Amino acid sequence: MKIVIVGAGFTGVQLAKLLINERNQVAIIDNDEDIIRHASNQLDCTVMCADGNNLDTLEEVGIAKADALVCVTSSDEVNMITCSLVDAVYPNVLKIARVRNYAYYVNTIVKSYDNIMMIYAGIESGNSKNVRKIIDKCMKSISKGKIDEEKLEDAKKTIISSIKASLDNPIGIISNYYAKELVNSLDTEERIKMVSEVSSEDIIKVSKKISMHTVFVLEATDEKDND
Repeated sequence: MKIVIVGAGFTGVQLAKLLINERNQVAIIDNDEDIIRHASNQLDCTVMCADGNNLDTLEEVGIAKADALVCVTSSDEVNMITCSLVDAVYPNVLKIARVRNYAYYVNTIVKSYDNIMMIYAGIESGNSKNVRKIIDKCMKSISKGKIDEEKLEDAKKTIISSIKASLDNPIGIISNYYAKELVNSLDTEERIKMVSEVSSEDIIKVSKKISMHTVFVLEATDEKDND
């Protein structure tokens, strides 16, 4: 099997060693030069120092022919977004993301015409109150100017990669076409330019206008309860 690992920390390196010992073809990516240098001294496989949440990087190490993608960086967001990015272009690749936060799936949709931002989060049963507290805390911190510039740049790179990836599959091409024709959406280059120019000040300004309005919690039920 061919496996691509994003994240060359302890977990990534140990996983790579195990897979290599089982005669799998492995490629491992990390954007930290010291970490990747340490990994290259321990592993007999493809090792690349680059952003693993970039589709061009993933394609360079062979994600198109890979059997699986495993994301084990220190960021839950990067792990989930990278898997989503690959899923949009290579749906047949098995995707595994290490997630250690309450929310094991987070997605955001902005409905600009209704002035609504919807946050979807898949969470463990019983953690809804804690997750709401985390969202409140994050929004307050952002409005006070507490923004991690490195994470902001990573987020912008990921969004730009997603925009580009949407043009590599039929559904994405059709969706972009209808968005432009029906609601006069910006074309791809204009959207990429806008994302790349977003600053901390822009985010702080918008965050001060956001307030939590409604929370819906959907829970699975035992089929026996419906009898």
